[in-house]
Amino acid sequence: LKRYLLDDLPPPLPNKRKNLLFNGSFERGTRGWHTNSRLYTVPDSVDKERSGKASGRNRVRITSYGVRNGGRKVFRAGGFIKSNRWRKVRFVIIERIGDRVVRRKARFRHATPRWRPLRPLQFVSSGRRDSRVAVRLRVRRPSHTWFKADKMWLKKSTRR
Repeated sequence: LKRYLLDDLPPPLPNKRKNLLFNGSFERGTRGWHTNSRLYTVPDSVDKERSGKASGRNRVRITSYGVRNGGRKVFRAGGFIKSNRWRKVRFVIIERIGDRVVRRKARFRHATPRWRPLRPLQFVSSGRRDSRVAVRLRVRRPSHTWFKADKMWLKKSTRR
């Protein structure tokens, strides 16, 4: 008899029309994302399509392109992660004005060699109309690491 943790249950996948991230599933290559390391797509995915794989020697970080905030809003984000070894991944929703981060909310999740869901993270933006909201994943060193991301989503929420 297997016992499952509530954390290991996959979050419901969002309605594709409501996902504010461009290319959250990496089916269009790496467009919509930028990185400080190497980012490419691989055929290993939650749904047997493609996922994004980031690799590097130090801190490995990928960030989605920002979406316009347009005032004080509540956002929720989630997705799936996987790594070559047990890794602590920092999952962050950030709000930026230009290159300056004005707000952020983060949670850590352990990535393993099997796909694991990111528990949805909720974030209340500052209300600045000129800001953008984005999703970021980051893994700190060891000497060489990689992680994969798939089915990443960001949507406006009605909950506060």
